[in-house]
Amino acid sequence: MYLKALVVEESLSVTCYGQRVKIMDAGYQWLFICQMDARHIATAHCTAEGEPVHWYIDVTASWGIDSSGFPYFDDLYLDVIALPNGQAEVIDQDELEAALAFGVINRAQYSFAWREAKAVAAAIRSQTFGPVQLTQHYPGMFQS
Repeated sequence: MYLKALVVEESLSVTCYGQRVKIMDAGYQWLFICQMDARHIATAHCTAEGEPVHWYIDVTASWGIDSSGFPYFDDLYLDVIALPNGQAEVIDQDELEAALAFGVINRAQYSFAWREAKAVAAAIRSQTFGPVQLTQHYPGMFQS
């Protein structure tokens, strides 16, 4: 799935590794990458020229496509953020801890979320994570 912002009232930036990174402005593109057997959904945040500037990866219990053709996923709370230089960080540990404490997820889901997040972060750092490779090596390929 692909989103292109045509008009933006205010740009959106996030902090990643102490750097402010603009992830939304007029013309910016977000590419949602859902791989068939993966237990995560990757979102590539790209400039108007198609250059990736940031990735946000949701760790999921499962995902699918609904009857109207839109993807959905069962979030497992942990996420991974990454920059083009290969830096990757697991975030939202507090959300995972709260979900376990309140019985929203069980111990097996908790353990799986950590394994998946760590594996994704390691793949990003070693430059073997497919969604990052796809958007880094083919900038602008999703432009209309």
